[in-house]
Amino acid sequence: MTTAQQTVADLDDRALVDGFLAGDETCLETVHRRWGPLVYALAWRSLGDAREAEDVSQLVFLAAWRGRAGYVPERGPLPGWL
Repeated sequence: MTTAQQTVADLDDRALVDGFLAGDETCLETVHRRWGPLVYALAWRSLGDAREAEDVSQLVFLAAWRGRAGYVPERGPLPGWL
Protein backbone atom coordinates (compact mmCIF):
# COMPACT_ATOMS: atom_id res chain seq x y z
CA MET A 1 0.00 0.00 0.00
CA THR A 2 1.42 3.38 -0.97
CA THR A 3 1.58 6.28 1.44
CA ALA A 4 -1.29 8.05 -0.37
CA GLN A 5 -3.46 4.92 -0.20
CA GLN A 6 -2.60 4.41 3.45
CA THR A 7 -3.52 8.02 4.20
CA VAL A 8 -6.90 7.61 2.50
CA ALA A 9 -7.48 4.28 4.23
CA ASP A 10 -6.96 6.05 7.57
CA LEU A 11 -9.56 8.74 6.87
CA ASP A 12 -12.55 8.91 9.12
CA ASP A 13 -15.89 8.18 7.49
CA ARG A 14 -16.84 11.84 7.03
CA ALA A 15 -13.61 12.74 5.21
CA LEU A 16 -13.91 9.59 3.11
CA VAL A 17 -17.48 10.46 2.12
CA ASP A 18 -16.44 14.00 1.25
CA GLY A 19 -13.71 12.66 -1.05
CA PHE A 20 -16.09 10.13 -2.59
CA LEU A 21 -18.65 12.84 -3.32
CA ALA A 22 -15.93 15.05 -4.80
CA GLY A 23 -15.00 12.31 -7.27
CA ASP A 24 -11.76 11.13 -5.68
CA GLU A 25 -11.18 7.65 -7.13
CA THR A 26 -8.85 6.73 -4.29
CA CYS A 27 -11.74 7.31 -1.91
CA LEU A 28 -13.90 5.06 -4.09
CA GLU A 29 -11.29 2.31 -3.70
CA THR A 30 -11.34 2.78 0.06
CA VAL A 31 -15.15 2.82 0.19
CA HIS A 32 -15.15 -0.43 -1.78
CA ARG A 33 -12.51 -2.02 0.47
CA ARG A 34 -14.27 -0.86 3.63
CA TRP A 35 -17.88 -1.66 2.77
CA GLY A 36 -17.62 -4.10 -0.15
CA PRO A 37 -17.76 -7.13 2.15
CA LEU A 38 -21.02 -5.84 3.66
CA VAL A 39 -22.58 -5.27 0.24
CA TYR A 40 -21.42 -8.71 -0.92
CA ALA A 41 -22.76 -10.43 2.22
CA LEU A 42 -26.17 -8.84 1.82
CA ALA A 43 -26.30 -9.80 -1.86
CA TRP A 44 -25.19 -13.35 -1.11
CA ARG A 45 -27.81 -13.77 1.61
CA SER A 46 -30.52 -12.44 -0.69
CA LEU A 47 -29.48 -14.40 -3.77
CA GLY A 48 -27.82 -17.51 -2.35
CA ASP A 49 -25.32 -17.54 -5.22
CA ALA A 50 -21.72 -16.33 -4.96
CA ARG A 51 -21.33 -15.32 -8.61
CA GLU A 52 -24.58 -13.41 -8.63
CA ALA A 53 -23.59 -11.71 -5.38
CA GLU A 54 -20.27 -10.62 -6.95
CA ASP A 55 -22.11 -9.22 -9.97
CA VAL A 56 -24.61 -7.37 -7.81
CA SER A 57 -21.81 -5.98 -5.63
CA GLN A 58 -20.01 -4.62 -8.67
CA LEU A 59 -23.22 -3.07 -9.95
CA VAL A 60 -23.90 -1.46 -6.57
CA PHE A 61 -20.52 0.27 -6.53
CA LEU A 62 -20.73 1.29 -10.18
CA ALA A 63 -24.18 2.77 -9.59
CA ALA A 64 -22.97 4.47 -6.40
CA TRP A 65 -20.04 6.05 -8.23
CA ARG A 66 -22.18 7.25 -11.12
CA GLY A 67 -24.98 8.44 -8.85
CA ARG A 68 -22.89 9.79 -5.98
CA ALA A 69 -24.42 13.26 -6.39
CA GLY A 70 -27.68 11.74 -5.14
CA TYR A 71 -26.21 10.77 -1.81
CA VAL A 72 -27.13 13.17 0.98
CA PRO A 73 -25.05 12.45 4.10
CA GLU A 74 -27.59 14.13 6.37
CA ARG A 75 -30.11 11.39 5.48
CA GLY A 76 -27.91 8.55 6.71
CA PRO A 77 -24.53 6.84 6.51
CA LEU A 78 -22.95 5.79 3.24
CA PRO A 79 -23.13 2.02 3.92
CA GLY A 80 -26.92 2.34 4.32
CA TRP A 81 -27.17 4.24 1.05
CA LEU A 82 -25.09 1.65 -0.75
